[in-house]
Amino acid sequence: MKPSWLRQATVRIARSALACTVLALAAPGHVLASDQFHALLIERPKVDVKIPMIIIGLEKGSQREVGAVQAVLENSAACNLGKHCLRFPEDPNTESKVADQYKVFWNRLNDKSMYVSHILTLEGGQGCKLVYTSYDGVSCAAGRVKSMPAKHMESSWDALEVSLKRELLEQYRSECARNRCPTHVFVLATGWNQSEQSSLESYQAWAKNISDDLEVRGGAVRPMFVGISWPANWVVPFISFVNKAHDADEAGFIWGSILVNRPLAQLHRELGLKTVLVGHSFGAKILTSAVAGKELIEPLGCDGESGLTVIGLQAAFSTGRFAMGRGFERNPYRDVRRCGTRLAYTVSTHDEGVRVAPMQIFARETGYVGGKKGFESALLDPDIFVRSKADSAAGLVLEPPGASPSGRILLIDSSTGIHCHNDVADPFVAHLISSVVLGEYSGREGVLDMDDVCKHR
Repeated sequence: MKPSWLRQATVRIARSALACTVLALAAPGHVLASDQFHALLIERPKVDVKIPMIIIGLEKGSQREVGAVQAVLENSAACNLGKHCLRFPEDPNTESKVADQYKVFWNRLNDKSMYVSHILTLEGGQGCKLVYTSYDGVSCAAGRVKSMPAKHMESSWDALEVSLKRELLEQYRSECARNRCPTHVFVLATGWNQSEQSSLESYQAWAKNISDDLEVRGGAVRPMFVGISWPANWVVPFISFVNKAHDADEAGFIWGSILVNRPLAQLHRELGLKTVLVGHSFGAKILTSAVAGKELIEPLGCDGESGLTVIGLQAAFSTGRFAMGRGFERNPYRDVRRCGTRLAYTVSTHDEGVRVAPMQIFARETGYVGGKKGFESALLDPDIFVRSKADSAAGLVLEPPGASPSGRILLIDSSTGIHCHNDVADPFVAHLISSVVLGEYSGREGVLDMDDVCKHR
C-alpha cells in the first residue's frame, strides 16, 4: 500500500492535470502555440474598438537574438549612470524576496528573455497608430513583419520610459483640450492562454463597462486605458501552465515594474495622474509583481503617496506571497502596501480553476487568492487582509462590521456575481472595480453569465 504522503501527492498531481485541461478549455479565445503575440502589428483588430487604448506588446525570444536584461549588485553605480539594469542584493545572504521570486536562473536555463516588441494606440474603429516597434520595416497593420534589429533589451526600456510616456502625454493633452483631462490610467492584463486579439476583446469589455459605470457615478474618475499583451500560452497544457506562471513573474517584475515605477510614477508626480492596475488570473500576478518589483528598478523609498490601486480578478497566485512565514514562495509581495498603495482582490467559491490549479500541489498552508482555500488562508492574517462581501442587498460589506480597509489588502467575496474563473468582464465586476477606485465600497447585485462565458461547467 502506498504511504499516505504519496497517495496525497498522486491525488494532487491528478487534480492539477485536470485543472490544466479545465483552464485550457475555460480560457476565452482559446489559442494555439502558433498564434502570434504581435498580431495587431500585422492585421486589423478583430473587434470594433469603441474605447481607444494603448497596447503594450511583450514577446519572448532567444537571448542570442534579443539579448538579456543586465543585473548588477544594488550598490553598483552602473544603474545610477543611466545604464539599463536590474538591482540585486550586494550580500547573497540578504533575504531579497523579490529577487528570489523573479527566478532569474529560470531564464538562463531556457535561454529566453521577454522584451517589448511593440506599442500601438488603437484609436477607435479600425484605426491604429504605431508608437514603437522592435521590428524593421513595419507600419501599423502592415500585413507582415521583417527582421528585428539588435539590442532589443536596451530599446525596450526606452520604449516604455520615452515612447510610451510621450504617447500618454499626447493623449492627456488632447483630452484636456476638450475639457476632459484624464484623472487615472487603467492598466489591464489578461491571464493564461490568451492571444493578443482575445486579450483585446477582454480589454474592450472591461474598458466599456468601467467607463459606463464611472460615468453613471458622477464622472469624477476619467480613465485612460493601457493593455498588456504577453506570450501567455504554449502547446502542452500542464507544462504551459507552469512555464507561464514563471513568465507572468518575469513580465511583472521587469517590464511591469519599469512601466509602473518609471513613466506612470512620473506622470503621477507631474500631472497628478493616478494608476489603477486591473489584472485577471495570471494578469493579476503580473500587475502585483509590477508593484513588488520596485526594488529591482530603484532604491526603495516613498516620494509621497504612490497613487497606485491594484485590483486582482480571480488572481492565480498564492496568498503566501503576502504573508510572512507561510507558504513556499517566500512572500515576495510583503512590501506591496508601501507608500499608500491600495490592493483589492475578488474571491469566488465558484472558481473551479484556482481551486485545483497546478501550482497548488505544494501549497499546503495557502491557496490561490481567487479561491475558497485562499480566502480561508487569509483569515489567519488579519493584520494583512480585511474581508468583505459583495451583497446583493447591502452592497459591499466589510467584515467584521465597522472594519476599515486602510493599510490592509481587501478580499472581496464576489460569489454572488462571479460564477466561474473567467466571469470577470461584466457590469457586476466593473462596478466592484469602480467602488474600489472611488473608495465607496457599494456593491451591485450579481448578473447572469454573459456571452456564455461559463458554458464549460
